[in-house]
Amino acid sequence: RIELEVPTRASLRDVTEVVETTDPSHVEAVLELALKNSDALKFTLAQVAAKFGALKRYQGRERFGADRLLAALEDTPVYDEAVREVFHVDLAVDETADLLDRLRDDETNVRLETAREHTPIGTGGRSSGRELLVPENADASVIEAVKERIRNDRVRLLCLHCADWERKTKVRRVRVQPECPE
Repeated sequence: RIELEVPTRASLRDVTEVVETTDPSHVEAVLELALKNSDALKFTLAQVAAKFGALKRYQGRERFGADRLLAALEDTPVYDEAVREVFHVDLAVDETADLLDRLRDDETNVRLETAREHTPIGTGGRSSGRELLVPENADASVIEAVKERIRNDRVRLLCLHCADWERKTKVRRVRVQPECPE
């Protein structure tokens, strides 16, 4: 089972037509165009640039300009390596081309079906994000940046016992077991 996420303006007929008319030999070129501004490529590009020494490891103090990094490194060996890595780690180019071939072949048992709603198994298999290509391995610097951002988030604590005590503070200041002072 494969789920496609498409723009809301795309009709079922449009999607079906694209799937049925896409030449399997063009899959790699189509995916490369789709990959150009994807979050997966930006994420991988930052990792590869750091490995190559073209970028300092992200420390989490400022906003990360992934779009600027993408523009700066386009048409460089670092960019080419990031594209290669996404293609070989995250995408199934040959399998997609094979699937399109099998959809065109009337003698195979592969067909295009549409579902109006998700089955429980299909819902469980969905990623939580909207991005088709989700990076699986965040390096330590990215994980640390996310932790730091969470520590700086503000939270509101309420006592459910007395219902009078309320406090707003940063996550980093909350004790492991907060207690109502009353």
